[in-house]
Amino acid sequence: MASRAASSSASRSVGDGSFFAILTPGHTTGHVSYLARTAAGPVLMTGDVSHTRWGWDNDVEPGTYLQEREPSIKSLLALKALSQRHPNMIVRLGHQE
Repeated sequence: MASRAASSSASRSVGDGSFFAILTPGHTTGHVSYLARTAAGPVLMTGDVSHTRWGWDNDVEPGTYLQEREPSIKSLLALKALSQRHPNMIVRLGHQE
């Protein structure tokens, strides 16, 4: 699942393969998001790739609260594409549920 997050994003499985760290630069150079395989299904934790539900729903990155705009947009769109490929995925945003 995480291996196809985006061609420009690196992912790494942690432990038994039920938890992944996904490189999502933009907010900061080394920013990561996480994907967990749970009994309830996959859960994506965006961190600061998207702060709010409105930003997520409208493809808007955190605005002035980022280090680099282009990588930030690419990271947001990559996570959105991942969630679209897995419609049952629960998405947890950085500053909202």
